[in-house]
Amino acid sequence: MINKDIVNERVARIRKLLLKLKQIRELEEKDFGKDYDKQLIAERSLQIIAQAILDIGNHIIAHHGWGKPESYRQIITLLYQNKALSEGYQNELEGLASLRNILVHDYLSLKPDILYKDISNGISAIEFFIKEIITKYGDNHE
Repeated sequence: MINKDIVNERVARIRKLLLKLKQIRELEEKDFGKDYDKQLIAERSLQIIAQAILDIGNHIIAHHGWGKPESYRQIITLLYQNKALSEGYQNELEGLASLRNILVHDYLSLKPDILYKDISNGISAIEFFIKEIITKYGDNHE
């Protein structure tokens, strides 16, 4: 059985952090590039969001017995292959899984302009994920 508490708690955290990313996205890219505090908030928010998405995905995969993912990207791939997520945003969500690894392991190489683009590209994908997962596995209300 899918543990709705696992799903709902992580979705709630994603939603809070998504609000932060939306506020940051309102900044001009050049202003974001000069604001180290906003960069740190964005990095940590994206890292936690990515990890929460991956945790939810792993929980769903384990419940259904869809195998053991060999990478974070494969978690997303398995969700799509098994129709846990409908079409759309697969590349963006797989990119978010890869970004999680960069944020954790290769953080020195991340440039503000790339991070800003990741925020802009990721928001719609994150919203899509929330909607799909809540509809299928969580409480069916926003």
